[in-house]
Amino acid sequence: VNKTLASYNDESEVTLQIGQETYLRVRNSAGSTISNGQTVRILGSQGTNPTITLASADLEENSAAVGLATHDIENNSFGYVTTYGVVRDINTSTFSEGQEVFLSIISGSLTGSSPISPYYKKSIGHVIRSHPSAGTLLVQPSAQKLGGGDVKNLTTVNVSGVTFFESKTNGA
Repeated sequence: VNKTLASYNDESEVTLQIGQETYLRVRNSAGSTISNGQTVRILGSQGTNPTITLASADLEENSAAVGLATHDIENNSFGYVTTYGVVRDINTSTFSEGQEVFLSIISGSLTGSSPISPYYKKSIGHVIRSHPSAGTLLVQPSAQKLGGGDVKNLTTVNVSGVTFFESKTNGA
């Protein structure tokens, strides 16, 4: 179906499409099951494996999402997170095909609109198929930043009298 080699591992419901996806083996330490398609962040480590918990856009440290769970990962169990590639069989019915999705202020969730300050903006990817149970999403997380617009100015910007940006104009 995906026109590539497939690799299988210790999770029967997980298939890696070689060259099209990247997974991270993790341990769920969130205190409950992390469901397929929920956004996660690194919490710490156990041995050589990162531990994960749900990500959210409410605080800088919570918004450092690394990807989406690619299957249900029970509490205190090992599993896989898609850091790049397609996550399948999730509910994407509230989004349009091709729509960019962002980390939500609700833990583990996605939103179709970019959060604004004081929340953090982090693009998670794009919807490939909009469907209530067989939806697909291309995961390609961006760096998080404080929500809202970017500073763009053609003149000097001062904060408390300290210049931190100065533009150069012709003849200056």
